[in-house]
Amino acid sequence: MSDVYQNRYKNNISAVNSFFLVEWLSTKYNECVNFLYRHWDKSIELNHEKVNIINFNNSNELYEFTQNILNEEKCDELFILTDNNETSSKFSVKENILFISDIFNLDCNDKKIITKFYKFLIKEYADNSQLLELEKVLNIKCTDFIKAITADSNFPIFYEETIDPIDLLKAYNLKFNFQSNNLFLRLTNIIDILKEFSNIRVVIIPFISELLSENDMHELINFISINHMYLLTFNLNKNTSNTSIVIENKINSENDIIL
Repeated sequence: MSDVYQNRYKNNISAVNSFFLVEWLSTKYNECVNFLYRHWDKSIELNHEKVNIINFNNSNELYEFTQNILNEEKCDELFILTDNNETSSKFSVKENILFISDIFNLDCNDKKIITKFYKFLIKEYADNSQLLELEKVLNIKCTDFIKAITADSNFPIFYEETIDPIDLLKAYNLKFNFQSNNLFLRLTNIIDILKEFSNIRVVIIPFISELLSENDMHELINFISINHMYLLTFNLNKNTSNTSIVIENKINSENDIIL
């Protein structure tokens, strides 16, 4: 996607025509991803043009599913994410799925997000000779400072002679400066941040259709689609005793959202 379309969307998200966006994406990105949970009989096909819904008919199944996908040690064993194309490339669930479990406590400076951001920055500067030279100078200056401040100490002192760049970023409290009380804006800020320095392909937000207005749901789907991601949400059908799990792909249009 060209920078023109991305910038136009970022500058005025409400001005994007939903019908044009979905039609354009259908032509440009005619693909889906397969999402498999090993406790199911078959995989489901996620489509970036639609609201992908998992209808759970049993709260225990929903709870087990959530706990398993949040378990970083087991998620890549229990869940499989692949491209629905000739290569069927497999992706790490831990690295490629963003599960927003606490919609009421959205924070761009959440520990996991900031840690990803710090690692991204360190990786980016690793081959930058100018920054590496600055790091050497900084280590020398900091070591001189530690020697001077502990020179008169009556106790044996130990200190590291080099600084971990991540610790330096933490010391200066490097963080994002987004401020908003709007749920939709806080949500899109987090997604926008993570897509810049991670490989997020699927965004899972349980029960999001019950929390956002119809207009915000349209905007969220557009926002995720324009960034070539996939939106997955849950519903819990309490009025049935059937324990099976039903998977649906609900089409989003300009005038109607079926959830």
